[in-house]
Amino acid sequence: MAHKFPEYEPFFHKGLRIEIGIPQADGDVFRDWAIVKEYREDTILIQLSRDYLPMNVRVNVSTILDANVWMKQDVYTCACIVTEKQGERVLCIRLFGQLMPKERRHFFRFEANFRFRFTEPDQRVREEIEAEWKKRRDLEYMKFGGYDEIVIAARQAEFQTSQEELAWHESIDNPAVLSGGGIGFKLDKKLLPETLLHMELHLPLSPPRVVHAVAEVVYAFELRRQMGSGAAYRTGLHFIWLEERDRDQIFRYISMLQLHRLREISENRPFKYPYDGMPAVRRGLDGKTVLRRALYTVLFLVLLFYVGRFLIDYRDRGNPNEIKTIYEKAIKQYRKER
Repeated sequence: MAHKFPEYEPFFHKGLRIEIGIPQADGDVFRDWAIVKEYREDTILIQLSRDYLPMNVRVNVSTILDANVWMKQDVYTCACIVTEKQGERVLCIRLFGQLMPKERRHFFRFEANFRFRFTEPDQRVREEIEAEWKKRRDLEYMKFGGYDEIVIAARQAEFQTSQEELAWHESIDNPAVLSGGGIGFKLDKKLLPETLLHMELHLPLSPPRVVHAVAEVVYAFELRRQMGSGAAYRTGLHFIWLEERDRDQIFRYISMLQLHRLREISENRPFKYPYDGMPAVRRGLDGKTVLRRALYTVLFLVLLFYVGRFLIDYRDRGNPNEIKTIYEKAIKQYRKER
């Protein structure tokens, strides 16, 4: 049977020792060892090495963690989310995103399928590349700065005539791992480290924004080939020129995706009956229960019948009080005297 998530199969198995990174409130990451007790598709059950976590470390359902795996001399990391707690030490976590070589991370990463463009490697000196990036950035800011459309068109025409023609590539159905510090995606050719690319990130925000950046290749390693497919390289790039305002837009987009994915996970989580571990299903009625309920119903109807007869007789007889008795005696005495 084919696995739905073949990219995780070479890295995880039962009994594997992995490292778990738990975020803290102060922005630091607490790391602990764990043993994989069960592995299936994109879900693993782990047991932490510590009996109790420190007081300032909290792990709850929907907490985002990172799992680190050793493959020979290389370390690979993948983001994951806690879907269930089976005690203080045992956690059920779901993997998402791609496994990639571990590096120093300063920003949270998230896999997304959005439109972005990148160029062929730019061989010019860094000063010229930076100058062109600034022109692209300033032109984009003019669109949101209240400038007249004629001024923007004139500036754009001036920029297009002065720039060197670059070959752009569209990301069609190519998901990327995005963060405030860089981006990673698959390429059909291997790029050397320190290669510079111009990038345009089209973020589907409200209003939509286009982020211009220059990225430097950090690593590129070949993925395991599927039958009938060509070579593919997981390429990681670091943003070396990116405006901080644009970085904030990336953070905003990642937060929006994270909330959406957490909402999907919570909606797909099976309902658990909260009392005594009983399943939330209606039990079938056995013969004794039906007979007992029928007997109670008959007794109730009989009691209701006698109560009704008593009330009817009471109404017909009236209320023979003392005054009525005296009155009836007086009438009889009067009739006798006449």
